[in-house]
Amino acid sequence: MPELDAEISAGLAVYRKVLRSKRVEQQKSILMLHEISDLKKQAKLATPAIKKILEILSHQRTQVRLNDTDFESLSLTEKEVVSTILENVLFLGDFVLRLPDTTGKLLKKTPGSSEIVHWAVAYASSLNYLDQSDLRILDLMAQELQLIPRREGYLNIYTEAYKKQQEEAQKQAAKEAAKNKKPDKKKKKKPLMSGQFGDEL
Repeated sequence: MPELDAEISAGLAVYRKVLRSKRVEQQKSILMLHEISDLKKQAKLATPAIKKILEILSHQRTQVRLNDTDFESLSLTEKEVVSTILENVLFLGDFVLRLPDTTGKLLKKTPGSSEIVHWAVAYASSLNYLDQSDLRILDLMAQELQLIPRREGYLNIYTEAYKKQQEEAQKQAAKEAAKNKKPDKKKKKKPLMSGQFGDEL
């Protein structure tokens, strides 16, 4: 695992800013897909993008020559290859974490996807080019896909299983509340006593 707090070069700092702006656009796309409640429609729109990501990662894997090199020492071509891998594996991480059921089903149906994703996550995590937030995405992605053991307490609130569990818990809570609720007793109005304020009106 790379040193997260190590001083970074000016070139790497610039690259991280560029990557951050691209990540903002990627995450906007994911949020738009996430808002689609119809899972079939969601899958129909997400599938081409996920397949393209896998295709890109598979191709770029054959272009990688250096496993861990200082960013400044990379040639322009090498930087482009590495950048493409990092951008796409992080984008795939967004799909995996935000659309876990849709993405998980597609990956299982796609031959060779497990090997490609495992390699991409391991490769990206081994470099010191990403900041802590991006490394966290890769770590959570690896846990979600069970590329690594899930740590105690790991939970993805975007899975359909979790949503159904929450709905059932709410229904059960509502039933218990209704069961334990005591009926309201209507209070009878007492007649006004003679001399009470207002009798004379």
